[in-house]
Amino acid sequence: MKAADIRMAEIQSRIIRAHSVCVSLSQTNYTLPLFLMHELMFFFLTAQGNIIIREHRRINNCYSSERLSNVRFGKRAGKPIKIGAEEEFSREKRILVSICTRLSTLIPQCKRIYFGNVSFRFSYLLVFMLRNYALPVALSDKQIFFERYHRQLEIVRSLIGELCEYLDVSRDFTVQVKNDFDEFISRLESKYFSTKRADQRRKNDLAVIGSPGKILNRAIAHFCKQGDVPIVGTLHGSESGSTRQLSWGFDDFIYSDDILGYGAAGELLPDAFKKFYGFEFQPPRYYKSTCPNLVERRGESHRNSHLGKKFSDCKVLYIARRETNTGFINPEYLYDPLLIYQFKRELLGALHNVDLKIHPKEVLSVGYGIGSERIISGSLPKVLEGYDCVILDYCESTAFAIVASSDLPIILLNSSYGGLTSLGESCVSNRSIIFDIDPLVGAFDAKKLLNIEVKRQTSKEFTEQFSTDTDSTDSRERILSDIILRHWQ
Repeated sequence: MKAADIRMAEIQSRIIRAHSVCVSLSQTNYTLPLFLMHELMFFFLTAQGNIIIREHRRINNCYSSERLSNVRFGKRAGKPIKIGAEEEFSREKRILVSICTRLSTLIPQCKRIYFGNVSFRFSYLLVFMLRNYALPVALSDKQIFFERYHRQLEIVRSLIGELCEYLDVSRDFTVQVKNDFDEFISRLESKYFSTKRADQRRKNDLAVIGSPGKILNRAIAHFCKQGDVPIVGTLHGSESGSTRQLSWGFDDFIYSDDILGYGAAGELLPDAFKKFYGFEFQPPRYYKSTCPNLVERRGESHRNSHLGKKFSDCKVLYIARRETNTGFINPEYLYDPLLIYQFKRELLGALHNVDLKIHPKEVLSVGYGIGSERIISGSLPKVLEGYDCVILDYCESTAFAIVASSDLPIILLNSSYGGLTSLGESCVSNRSIIFDIDPLVGAFDAKKLLNIEVKRQTSKEFTEQFSTDTDSTDSRERILSDIILRHWQ
């Protein structure tokens, strides 16, 4: 392990240790450090990452601070993190859920679903609920209770001081972190935290949540866990089981009683995280499904049926990671965004048969040194129809899963491999032509690609393991409905 990796991993280890201390203190897995884990990880890993990147830049006589985030605790891009449904839901959805919540108090026999931020069509789920005499309801304020809350809060404050000391940051930086934390915890206390347990559970209550990276989903999960309300979690990635990063699976599995993933390999993930779970943890029931965005294999009729020739003669699409400033949530994934951006420009300048597919959430306004006709947007499955070959610079993503489901050859300019499971690494290797790039150096001769031979791919291993349910053709909505109905039987 490189020194940079060791320092990033140490940050994660200290946060996990604080959680473990609070597990012993409260005799439950649902601690304050767990509730704050995403924010703690993001802030301190990003701060550590910035320090490491500056060191590497100085070694290479670069003293720029470009693309290094001015990271603040409890904020993103300088704005407070969204914590409630009033910020996460559309106006129409807020009004509807509010009306249903009021109705549920007038109809005590109705079933209730605490509804989080999920990636399902709300209209479908609403019709399903109404047909089954159920209503989507909002989490009321002041509903989350922590055993020995003030002692747990002391442990988190001590952790923050300890991590600032480990980073060897200035006194001003430390004061800013502590002030930002106080502001953030005050928002949570005002909105969610209570000094006594809420006891509002009804028979047939249920929760449906998406990624616990969203505080709304986390809040619903904590409330439900303290009242034994079943929780159905829905994974938002399209490659279940390919990655083992703590923040991309640990809390999904620790919060959920049932979890709707994608491929069969997702069932193995609880074993990858079990050393972190602690107090009498029972893994959730895992349900497979098929990612709806996968590309149908087109066989010999597709435009790449002739492949088996040089890269230079192909029409190529480069699907690049999002242009952004530093922001790290996993210790395995550290890169200098400025170097990766410069690398991207050099590659596009050297390879004129390559178009660029920008990330749909890209917000930075940057230039790539190419004409607008080579910058592609739109639905990825549809866009792929016009290309012979794909370049990716990041394999732990839905984009990789979508391309892997096609028969297009993949050239992986790999700068982040440490977060894959062993099965994920094997399947990525079998599906890709890999060129390794040091993510803190970014050096790569793009012309190496010109003479390589690419051909249509026949391996379905990645897709079958991580992205599809090979035993059923049911939609994710149908599977989710069946899971909910089992709880109501």
